[in-house]
Amino acid sequence: MQPPPVVPHSPPLDHDLRLRLFRRVLGFAQHWAPRREDALADADRSWPVLRRMLREIGRRMSAAGAIDAPDVLFWLTREELEAAA
Repeated sequence: MQPPPVVPHSPPLDHDLRLRLFRRVLGFAQHWAPRREDALADADRSWPVLRRMLREIGRRMSAAGAIDAPDVLFWLTREELEAAA
């Protein structure tokens, strides 16, 4: 078995360059983090509405005899849902 190839190390970055890179990355993170949090919060707000809609669809499908119980709707595959519709 051959030893791994020797890769020359690059010289360490000087302090000023490291500090500039850090500040640039920090600025990027500080700029975009609040926007990411807002987007996640908006997406989270829609789940309760979506669950209520799906429960109603499940209730109607169960009442029509297409599925056994309303909550079964959450476990159906797409093919099963299309067959039951």
